[in-house]
Amino acid sequence: MEADDLGMYVVKFRGAGQGPRALVAEVICAGLAEAIGLRVPRWVPVLVPAELAPAEPDEEVQHLLRASAGINLGVDFLPGALDVGPLPAVDPGLAGLIVWLDALVNNVDRTW
Repeated sequence: MEADDLGMYVVKFRGAGQGPRALVAEVICAGLAEAIGLRVPRWVPVLVPAELAPAEPDEEVQHLLRASAGINLGVDFLPGALDVGPLPAVDPGLAGLIVWLDALVNNVDRTW
């Protein structure tokens, strides 16, 4: 989403399936990641206006926007950012630290 500061953000909606507690957990985990030296994208509050929902043609997205009207969590969009994988090569120490942090915080994005 492009914001009024002309920045691009991935918006984590309060009205999404896991609710606002998952967003609080993400902020806490990002703080832990920074504390152990991992690079973390900038987080900002994003105001989603209620008037946005009726303009969306997809019914499911309309519902999500209605449920998320107000303040949501924005993560700085990093063009070109890739998942950790076989290419490009990632320092094994960094990869291990990321996997360790995921296991420590029981990242719900990585669980069944």
